[in-house]
Amino acid sequence: MEAQPQPADQPHRPPPLPITQLKYHLDQLPSHHKTRKTNGGFSFKKILVVACMLPLIATLFALAGLSLAGALVGLLITAPLLVLFSPVLVPAALALGLAVAGILSSGAIGLAAVTVLFWVYHFLRLVAVGSV
Repeated sequence: MEAQPQPADQPHRPPPLPITQLKYHLDQLPSHHKTRKTNGGFSFKKILVVACMLPLIATLFALAGLSLAGALVGLLITAPLLVLFSPVLVPAALALGLAVAGILSSGAIGLAAVTVLFWVYHFLRLVAVGSV
C-alpha cells in the first residue's frame, strides 16, 4: 500500500497508533485534553439526594394512581349517559369544534397580519434612515 502524498495546504498527520500504544499516547496529552475520572462510589450527597427524592416520587406516583382511578370511575359513570344523549351531543360537539377552529384560525390570521405590519414598519424605518 503506497502512502499518498499530502497536499501542501494540509498539515502532515501521523499514522494512527495501535491500541497498545494508545494508553501511553494519552498520558502525554495536556491535562485539559484528558477526561476527568469520577469516583463511581456513593457519596453522602448522593445518598441524601436520593433519600429526599424518594418520598416526593412516591407521593407523585400515588397522586397519578388516584387520578387514573378517578378518571376510570368517571368514565364508567358517564359512558351510559353519553350513549343515551349521543344524538344531541355529537352535533353539538361538532358545532362547538367548528366554532373553536374558526375563532383560533381568525386569531392566527390576525396575529400574522399584525406581524407583517410591524415588519413593514421596521423595514420602512430602516430604509428611510439608511437613505438619509
